[in-house]
Amino acid sequence: MPLVSVILTTHDRPQYVREALNSLESQTASGNDFEILIVTDYDLGELEFKRKEIQLKILRVSETQLWYKHRAGIENSSGSYISFMDDDDLFCPRKIERLVSLIGEVPETDMVVNGKLFFYNITDKNISGHQCSFLDAFTFESSELMNRKLNSFVPWYNLSSMTIRREIAIQGLQLTDLLIREIDPFWYITCLDRSRKIIYDQSELTFYRRHSGGVSRSDNRQKVCNYAKEAIESYDFMLRIFNQRAALQLASMLQEEWIGKSMAIGCAQTEANKIGLILGLLHYVRFQSFRYILKPVFLLFLSFFSYNFSYSLYKIFYK
Repeated sequence: MPLVSVILTTHDRPQYVREALNSLESQTASGNDFEILIVTDYDLGELEFKRKEIQLKILRVSETQLWYKHRAGIENSSGSYISFMDDDDLFCPRKIERLVSLIGEVPETDMVVNGKLFFYNITDKNISGHQCSFLDAFTFESSELMNRKLNSFVPWYNLSSMTIRREIAIQGLQLTDLLIREIDPFWYITCLDRSRKIIYDQSELTFYRRHSGGVSRSDNRQKVCNYAKEAIESYDFMLRIFNQRAALQLASMLQEEWIGKSMAIGCAQTEANKIGLILGLLHYVRFQSFRYILKPVFLLFLSFFSYNFSYSLYKIFYK
């Protein structure tokens, strides 16, 4: 049985899937240490994969939403840990090797979060010259998730940076089938709420692709507003189902960031409830450090003067 199941989800981006699969084929870890599950809603065509010792499963689903692809991947996985992977990201060749080593040292680990490196295309010099050096890793007990400002310590992450114990993933699936947006933070917050031990690895083991397809870089204001509305509703749901301090702190922080974004660009649904949103923002800033409240407060301030100007700054702050 493999230790790690890599769940690679894709939606109509076959060129990215091939690059992602190549990065998995280049892993230095033994083929017995991990399996690959590609969950897709379209025909991938022929995929060449030379490492026959690595089990490769392709799961075809009818749903386009990421949540249902995660469900299919998790339910069909056999590894003790789930390593998520977006189709437009890449893994450092030594990532699985590093995961196996860290989990072996701390077998009670429920989540490993590693550092990431941004890139724009496959020829980016940061990719070709990156040696995937291993840096310090820190282990936190469940008691520390309650007693310290853990979210202030941890550098930001993305879905492809997270590896979680399969039992935690199953618990997450049992919580809801209603989640539409903010799937990446949901898994992270689930682990903050349910984990006994979490490892934060500073090593840059994930390559995170920046491109124009993301909501935060979109020029379509209505698209951003629609996403913001659904994101705020998703965090309302998370604040009802989670209990641990670190989980609630992060969910509240991310919700208020989306409130700040939507107010900054003049989204209609936030204009109708501006007083309530301002009161919510004031409640939020009581518990946060200055660097976490600066962006939403600054954008909120700008929104009273110029939506167009603040929208251009929004794309800089949240790109």
